[in-house]
Amino acid sequence: MSDLHPDLKRLSHEFIEWLKDESSPRNPQTSVDVFNRFGIRDAQTRDMVNWLRSKGDPIVSLIGSDQRGYYWCDNFQDIQPTLAHLRSRIAGIDAAYRGLCRAFRKNEEQAELAL
Repeated sequence: MSDLHPDLKRLSHEFIEWLKDESSPRNPQTSVDVFNRFGIRDAQTRDMVNWLRSKGDPIVSLIGSDQRGYYWCDNFQDIQPTLAHLRSRIAGIDAAYRGLCRAFRKNEEQAELAL
């Protein structure tokens, strides 16, 4: 798990409490809401959410998200769309990784044949 900027670590607890109080899967908080409340940009929010989720601690990790925004998950059903999205991203990144490796091997093979 990568480290998080100390300012974002300090904000993370307030962020969690805000999500618990002000969000649900039917009422997510958008990136604009996050910026207006905390003054942090999309990339910083994603870093903070990833850091919190990576802890695997149910007190701080149960943050769901979809194309509409972020929300607190009270049960396993609420987190299912987020888990499916993460699994899809993993598969996409893995496919890109494997494709780059294949392309590099083919490039090396072509270079060897040219010699």
